[in-house]
Amino acid sequence: MSDRPRRVMIGVLRGAVALLATVGASAHAHDVDASAQYIANEGVMVESGDVKILFDPIFDNGFGTFPLVSEDVRETLMSGAAPFDGVDAVFVSHAHADHFAAADMIDYLSSNPAVRLIAPPQALEQMREDDGWDDALLSRIIAQPLDLNASMDHIFDFGDADSGHPVGVTRLRVPHIGGAMHEAVENMIYRVTLGPGATVMHLGDADANQTVFAAQSAIFGAVRTDMAFVPFWFVTAPGDDETRAWLNAAHTVGIHVPIDVPDDLATSGADYFSIPGERRDLQNSDTHKDESHE
Repeated sequence: MSDRPRRVMIGVLRGAVALLATVGASAHAHDVDASAQYIANEGVMVESGDVKILFDPIFDNGFGTFPLVSEDVRETLMSGAAPFDGVDAVFVSHAHADHFAAADMIDYLSSNPAVRLIAPPQALEQMREDDGWDDALLSRIIAQPLDLNASMDHIFDFGDADSGHPVGVTRLRVPHIGGAMHEAVENMIYRVTLGPGATVMHLGDADANQTVFAAQSAIFGAVRTDMAFVPFWFVTAPGDDETRAWLNAAHTVGIHVPIDVPDDLATSGADYFSIPGERRDLQNSDTHKDESHE
């Protein structure tokens, strides 16, 4: 194995579920500050100590319904300037244009050489088909294929070069909402334990199908999630309580919220992201309040 000192994958380990559970348990034993910041649509930045990750941050189409990343935030993100400095990894849930832009991701990785990309193979395929593709990027991309409803566990070494620590990641492929129309889409759930009190989950555009989640109960039960970022249709139906039970999550935050927030979401009492830049403390999260509906 390579001796590269920083942001290297230690490897996919046999019996990694047990190790991930250990990482998660120790995370809850010694809490540190950990927070999530909304970027746009399903874009979220999570940081804990010296570890920082991004979910679905780079995309170029909201289809007139979902919010885009503002130009100033986009410029800051692409350049790796604060608050998007020191990013360890970017996680892409799937390769739809409201979640991922291949050419822009190539530019981002080229401009931020310490960042790793964890993405489904379909996203990598789009990147390799782009005129700007550089084979040198492959060493920083994790894109192993997964069959539907299959999972894979990883341990990464993220964070400061002198104080980096194991970060547990579980990738699980689940159906994209929409049934047969999207059955070929490689939609990934990511569960990431960044550090103490900072296990998060991102569902992409998962279908809120109880049968699918019941079949994966052992995976969700292996590690307690502090905060799950779920598409808003999870917190309106089946509802927040049931979603938290499915995912073994302490708290959920709705994402993929349209620019015009649906009334049933706004009046549900559920927590959700809709204002770019808003933050949540992973341990002491407040419920979203939209005064226009009070």
